[in-house]
Amino acid sequence: MDKSKLSFLLLFLLISNLFGQGVWEAASDYEVDRRPTSIHFSDPYEGWVALPYEGLVHTSDEGQSWNRSGPDLVIIPEIEFIDLDTGWVAQSSSLYYTVDGGVNWEEGDYVGRSITDICFINGQTGWASGWTVYFDFGQGAPPPEGSISVTHDGGQTWDRQYSERDVRGLGAICFADEERGIAGYVDNSILITENGGEDWEVIEDLPCGFHELEHLRDGIFIGLGQIRIDENWIKVIARTTDFGNEWDIVWHEEEMGDDVRLKEMSFANEEVGFVSGTFEDVPFMLRTEDGGLNWEEFPVPDILEDDEGEILSISFPTPWRGYAGVTRGRNIRCVYVWTDTDQTIKLNMDAGWNMVSINVDPAEKPVDEVVRSLVRAEALTFMKDHYGNFYSPEREFNNIPSPWIASQGYMIRVDRDINLTVGGERIAADTPIELSEGWQMVAYFPRESLDVPQALESIQNDLITAKDDHGRFYLPEFNFNNMPPMVEGKGYLLKLESEAELVYPWGE
Repeated sequence: MDKSKLSFLLLFLLISNLFGQGVWEAASDYEVDRRPTSIHFSDPYEGWVALPYEGLVHTSDEGQSWNRSGPDLVIIPEIEFIDLDTGWVAQSSSLYYTVDGGVNWEEGDYVGRSITDICFINGQTGWASGWTVYFDFGQGAPPPEGSISVTHDGGQTWDRQYSERDVRGLGAICFADEERGIAGYVDNSILITENGGEDWEVIEDLPCGFHELEHLRDGIFIGLGQIRIDENWIKVIARTTDFGNEWDIVWHEEEMGDDVRLKEMSFANEEVGFVSGTFEDVPFMLRTEDGGLNWEEFPVPDILEDDEGEILSISFPTPWRGYAGVTRGRNIRCVYVWTDTDQTIKLNMDAGWNMVSINVDPAEKPVDEVVRSLVRAEALTFMKDHYGNFYSPEREFNNIPSPWIASQGYMIRVDRDINLTVGGERIAADTPIELSEGWQMVAYFPRESLDVPQALESIQNDLITAKDDHGRFYLPEFNFNNMPPMVEGKGYLLKLESEAELVYPWGE
């Protein structure tokens, strides 16, 4: 290996350590017999994975459980959901849609060539691009034919807007709104439209061509493509701020030449995005935190670090949660989940009642929104706060005040062992919690576990008793304690003889 390639790998390992707060984990023990070629997650918990010759599998609980759903498709190049209920899957010249979260699927009346990409800006309006190669080993084989089609009724019916012969690059398509859009074209050129696809203009002599496109905001697009330098095709990431007329290359590795491949791109928001690729058949990832201007190496799933393998597909619904379809060798095919542990708390709940709390700021989210994935996974049976207010999904009743109060604990009853990850800005461990006289459920803020007397030292003079959700208790007056150390994710029941301020002793 030459020095430039060695330097790249050393830099990758070094920068990967900077993201130590994040962790990749296998989604579940679900056995994937096929390569997870396409992934789309609508939110941090619920998403879809395409398995060739098997169709779609769906999860509502962060990949802890999966179920088959959707039409029986052979190869699924694209999955897209605009929300939890409305989505589409494309296969060859067929496109299916759902409006009930995948319970039912219908085939739309698609007209156009074999679909390579789809883009929807809302539940009704979307576009599909595609091209078809005619396999004819005789003389006079027709050239490839490409097309762009549009729907205004959620995928039920389609109209062909654009069609052209001898188009080998018509693949990626991306719209900023109902009027402005970009489509990949031939070599170093693209198609752009300013009237919803009724007319397309060819923009030539760009610094590269594109096979992936994504719109961020205000005419800013990011594209994955390649340019030719000397005898090598150099893979690049480019950025435009004027709806595609002019592009700047923001990332490239000229020294690596054809050994680099950039595969997929997924943006969690306007600033944070991810790209997957390979270098000498070794997978790597990149991340940006400034809208695509600068890119740094990002760690890959542990299963790929010391062996050859491939990241087939990625989907990052939020900056703190991402999913990757992974294959290694002939037998390992799985879905991995990445979580930024510095911006999340995982609630590990057993079947039955659990007293829980969080040490991240849920950003004014209502209680039912925080636990929504448990409801959609049909795992949550009951929830209540320490005032007796409760939430019953079965009865569709909820009188727990909103938003979720991070300083409080809550009781949650689930029908099976399940985890719930909550994201938000980390709350400092020594943030004061105002307590009142009598009983209350409180949160535990520190990330480290603490013995109960040490954790509650600041309220020793006012504390009568403390309990956990297993009935174990601490009595300061009698110096008795059979509670295990306090840990993040758990809530605790405290009884005080007067008002007090709880400050956990360890800051962060």
